[in-house]
Amino acid sequence: MELESIFRHKSPNGEKFISNGFIYSKGAYSKTFAVLCGQFHVRVRVSEKGNVDFRVYEAESGEEYILVRVPGAEGSFVGKVRGACEEVLTGVSEGCFDTVLFKARQTRALAGFMQENCGAQPEFLWKRYPDYAAFRVKENGKWFAVIMHVSRSRLGLPGPGSVEVINLKDTPQEVKSGLRRMAFCGLIIWTGKTGIRSASTILWRTGRSRRW
Repeated sequence: MELESIFRHKSPNGEKFISNGFIYSKGAYSKTFAVLCGQFHVRVRVSEKGNVDFRVYEAESGEEYILVRVPGAEGSFVGKVRGACEEVLTGVSEGCFDTVLFKARQTRALAGFMQENCGAQPEFLWKRYPDYAAFRVKENGKWFAVIMHVSRSRLGLPGPGSVEVINLKDTPQEVKSGLRRMAFCGLIIWTGKTGIRSASTILWRTGRSRRW
């Protein structure tokens, strides 16, 4: 059971948590669910930032059932408990979170522009990179933009985490013209075999970001 996949592209909505019976206290929303005919209790806690934690307890003894959190633990009964937990967490994801495909305001604005003006919807095509969104030309199915999540360290930027980067396909002349006009905050060069090449040397070269 992967929490990341259940809550991918999700942002917590405080009003939805309250309306679904969660209790707010000390910066987090909490609720206990009875599963498997009341044999177990699943306690779910979600921070205001959307960090999800859950614990499973035996209803009769009150002891934590830790096997559900041990990756190597197998067996039909453990599988049933995991399945019940996944059902609870999926319900929380669908009922208490809003779907947000992109985190940054500029990224959402760009995605909206491509949808409205090009009729292109984001497609998540790669199992290895589930957060990468491709936009394709309707007439021929070829991609013209890919929005990616790239670690800050890989781009030579300070701090932990990742940033959203858009890879736009255009002619070399248009790319050079855009950089001269400072229309882009950076550029990533792609090669057919090796992927990103020398990105850190040219990303953010203008020292500013364009507001969309």
